[in-house]
Amino acid sequence: MAYRYLLDGIGQVPVRQEASTFELPTDAEAWVQPYVTSYENERTETTAGAANDAQPKTCTGDTCSFGYPTLFDVGGSYVLLTEADVDGRYSGSHLEHRDGSGAYQVALADGAPVTAPGPLATPWRTAIVGSLDTVVGSTLVDDLAPPSKVKDTSWIRPGVDDWSWLSDGDSPGNADRQRDFVDYAAAHGLEYTLVDAGWQESWVPALVRYARAKGVDVLLWFDWNDLRTQAQRDAWLPKVKAWGVAGVKVDYMYSDSQSTFQWYDAILKDTARLKLMVDFHGATIPRGLQRTWPQVMSVEGVRGEENGQNPTRDVFLAFTRNVVGSMDYTPTWFSRPGRQDTLARELALPVVFESGWTSLGDHPEGFAAHPVAERYLEQLPTVWDETHLVSGGPARQPAGDRQVVMARRSGDRWFVGGILAGTADTMRAPLGFLGHGRWLLETVQDSGGDLERTVRTVTSRDTLAVAAAHDSGFAAIACPAAEGRTDCDTPVVTAPATTLALTPATATAGPAPA
Repeated sequence: MAYRYLLDGIGQVPVRQEASTFELPTDAEAWVQPYVTSYENERTETTAGAANDAQPKTCTGDTCSFGYPTLFDVGGSYVLLTEADVDGRYSGSHLEHRDGSGAYQVALADGAPVTAPGPLATPWRTAIVGSLDTVVGSTLVDDLAPPSKVKDTSWIRPGVDDWSWLSDGDSPGNADRQRDFVDYAAAHGLEYTLVDAGWQESWVPALVRYARAKGVDVLLWFDWNDLRTQAQRDAWLPKVKAWGVAGVKVDYMYSDSQSTFQWYDAILKDTARLKLMVDFHGATIPRGLQRTWPQVMSVEGVRGEENGQNPTRDVFLAFTRNVVGSMDYTPTWFSRPGRQDTLARELALPVVFESGWTSLGDHPEGFAAHPVAERYLEQLPTVWDETHLVSGGPARQPAGDRQVVMARRSGDRWFVGGILAGTADTMRAPLGFLGHGRWLLETVQDSGGDLERTVRTVTSRDTLAVAAAHDSGFAAIACPAAEGRTDCDTPVVTAPATTLALTPATATAGPAPA
């Protein structure tokens, strides 16, 4: 369900506030996130009436603010509240709730009015209603956004990148270390290497040429303060495009104001014109942006792996934040000091969570210590033809844990990811989504401090059962069984390592080869 207001006035139309309000039973289960512009607060399980107890820091008197998307269970039917089609004509909004009530009112960003040329259509006020599978599989937020403004999308290429900042914070400032990540991406068929804060103009062009010679493209991080004005964008974006950079990661916007959405409008036009893909980090949540501007590969707006680990949070995210658009969570830091989950659970996250660019969080040495995980990640797509919730939910299971098992299809292969938060349990995945015929099923699970891969033949009548330890999980791939087929792998394509040899004399700034 979605509705919006149409204001027919001519000239500048001011909107001071909205009376838009969603009424919930006060005893409805609720999964809420206290509102901050980074959307990086933890979510809490509560009830619609008692939600203000979740985080008093976002409250004024008896009224508290909550960010989208917000999930409620109303008598066994689920309701996910959010908004769609927000751009510079308006501001983003959030929900305000008075303690003890069931009413959640739409509030404009910063409590500030918006002004736009009339006639004005407000953003869509949106409720996705139904079973958990209906909620998880919904594309309503994208469907409500305007159609693509990019006619030629042939240059837009989702994929997997290795990202050094999470596991090796100083590495983005070290050209030699970045080459290690390029070499790893090339050896394992990853499409991209993402170079984060600390890169230097003196060596990035040479790194880009080195990477492209190996069949890898480079993505480059920017602080939004360096791209805020049109003059700054006109200086930087054509330059990095000439270097051969494939896309940019822009960070630290942290605002839902109308002026910030006007900035999004401007940089999206600029990047589309220059054929640069985009990842918005330190950003608001998606509101249909990827339909209108399909060069947007992912958006943060989430408390991800860089903010510490919380297995319960991850289960909540599958039913809330990730429903409304790609989520830049940055999973798979296998070598993380003091890691609080298991290897198999880390491996499952890129399947449970959808992102057009999936930024892997470990360094080459951390991945190399777990070849079973490397093999799985080499096969990982980031674009899916079909998604199903197989089992689980945000509420506790009878055994006291929470879990989710997600199945996503790419071509004729199904990828399955399961994560568990809390007490050890047997995770069960009915395989009815597979359809007719016999299927080869590869399952990766924890075993003796490492990962173990098993292969068997199944049909859609079978159920996969995995004994999962505390805060554990599993990952799997299924493909049609055929005589002589022993795995579901597709070949990893790599460019010859000796395509281009760079010397100190040639490793200088300059235009990228055509």
